[in-house]
Amino acid sequence: MARVKTWEISDGFWTLVEPLIPTSLRVDEKGYRRKPGGRRKREYSDRLYFATIVYVLRTGTIRNALPRAKFEGLGSAADHHKFQQWAKAGVFENILRRGLVEYDELEGIA
Repeated sequence: MARVKTWEISDGFWTLVEPLIPTSLRVDEKGYRRKPGGRRKREYSDRLYFATIVYVLRTGTIRNALPRAKFEGLGSAADHHKFQQWAKAGVFENILRRGLVEYDELEGIA
C-alpha cells in the first residue's frame, strides 16, 4: 500500500473544503484590464491552489521554493496571491470551524 503524503489532498477532504471556497473574488467597483500585449493568464483549479498552500504549510518550505513541476507549473507568486485572497475571504477560518464542528460531533469538545 502506497503511503499518502501529508500534503496530498484526498477526494474526501476536497469534497469538504470545496464548498467553503468563494466562487469569485473580484471586486465589482474595480476595473480589471490587461496590459497591452499581455497574454491571457493560465487558469488553475482551486484544488491545485489549495494543494500548493497545504504543501507549503505541511512541508515548511519557503513559498519561493515551491516545486513548479509537481504543481503543473503554478508559480509561487500566483500561489501567494490566491492565499492572500482566501485568507481575506475567511476561507481558512471556515475550514477550521468546519473541522471543529465535525470533531465535536465525533468526539466531543470539552
